[in-house]
Amino acid sequence: MKKTNWKGRFFSLLLAFALLLPTILSTSVKAAPENDKNDGQIKHVTEISFTIYNYAIGKDSNSIQVNCQTDGVRPTNYEILVYDKDKDEFVQVKGKLQKDIQYRLKINFSPKDGYDFEGLTKEKIKLGAIGSALKYKADKKEALFDMPTLTVTPEFKTLKFETNGGSTINSVAKTQDSTIELDQYKPTKDGFTFDGWYKDKELKEKITQVKLSEDMTVYAKWKATQLPPVKMFALNFITNGGSALDTIKFQEGKVVDLEKYVSEKEGYIFDGWYLDEELTNKASQIKIEKDTSVYAKWTKKEQPPKPVNYFTLTFDTDKAEEIKPITKEENSIIDLNQYLPKKEGYIFDGWYKDKELKEKITQVKLTKDMTVYAKWIAKIPPVVTEEFTITIDPNGGNWNGDTKAKVMKIKKGDYITLPQAPSKKGYTFLYWKGSNYKPGDKYKVEKDHTFVAQWKKNEIKINTNNNSKTKAKNSPKTGVNSIAFISVILILISSLGIFVIGKKQKINK
Repeated sequence: MKKTNWKGRFFSLLLAFALLLPTILSTSVKAAPENDKNDGQIKHVTEISFTIYNYAIGKDSNSIQVNCQTDGVRPTNYEILVYDKDKDEFVQVKGKLQKDIQYRLKINFSPKDGYDFEGLTKEKIKLGAIGSALKYKADKKEALFDMPTLTVTPEFKTLKFETNGGSTINSVAKTQDSTIELDQYKPTKDGFTFDGWYKDKELKEKITQVKLSEDMTVYAKWKATQLPPVKMFALNFITNGGSALDTIKFQEGKVVDLEKYVSEKEGYIFDGWYLDEELTNKASQIKIEKDTSVYAKWTKKEQPPKPVNYFTLTFDTDKAEEIKPITKEENSIIDLNQYLPKKEGYIFDGWYKDKELKEKITQVKLTKDMTVYAKWIAKIPPVVTEEFTITIDPNGGNWNGDTKAKVMKIKKGDYITLPQAPSKKGYTFLYWKGSNYKPGDKYKVEKDHTFVAQWKKNEIKINTNNNSKTKAKNSPKTGVNSIAFISVILILISSLGIFVIGKKQKINK
């Protein structure tokens, strides 16, 4: 037979008891209760007691919980630490706690209103049965504890009882490999006799005890008890227009409480069950001795006057002229076409049910407080066509006798065609000045502009061989040719005189 390691189990149980002890006995402190009146004085907390939960093998470090039993103290943070050889310091544990590892617990805490930690030392900061703090940093309000090394604790297994319709028997939890005698657990079941516990659902292997090597379930077996036949009778509920109730069969002699069975009928109050159709014999209970019917009686509810509700319609005009809200009775119909706001620069496009202006409406039925929303379309300003003045000045010329300048209003960006040249006696038309344009040229109008006719005076040619007058083509009949002829004769005479004088001067020399 394997020898039991009773020393290991003893120390494991001792450690488990030490960890559970703080939950049983909480240590008090010398500070006054928090709800006591401080009368304006600060109370000094000189002793603090913490407890820790879920410090066990396999528990996640984040599941550790630290509570404080000391009034005036509030834990703000706590961490499980482990020594890191590479960093040569204690660092926070991440993951599950393991056995045979030295952990430390760091707790940060703060005073509640009306308290301080003046006079507090590490010896006065305790963690359950673990004892006083290893270190205490007063400036950080931080205490550090050496935690006991975790070892394997006794494992518990559970025995469940499946009574198969019998009375409930609570599960039993004991240490692994414990032996449980089953004779002490006997359920009951009406009409049946308990026939013992079985190891399997099929009720083939009967057992009287179990060894809890694992979580287990045992199953109850029953034998039907031989009883005399029971007479059953039906109880019918005639609801007379109310909600239906099922017919129920009861054992002969059963006294039935009729008040447990209630029907409902809209607009009526249930007035109980009666034993006769005429509803004269009211009964609150009945003894079943045969098939029986009971009848519902109803009293019509008095309808209180319906209160009149009023609701308000609000007009959201989107910054246009305000339309005052309208308050009317519930279900009133309001024609929206009579409420037409105005907004400068916009055209009103009607009322809408939603802010997004998707559902247009012309009326509303007031079933609640409501808001309608105005939609606006920006007015399109008239197109202003800019025009400029174009002037055609013949500058002394004429068109078929018309000597007036032609003045036109032309749209900006349009083109005009320069007109035909005017005529002027004794002159030849050169071009339109402003700039150099010919008749038939195109001009794009961008501003006011004046075109002025430019002229060249016609030349007069003299025929010196026959002293006859030769009129220049297109020259006017005005006497200008006679003057020109005399001028030519004078020039010739002057030239001849100069020539003769020159000759004489040469001879005299």
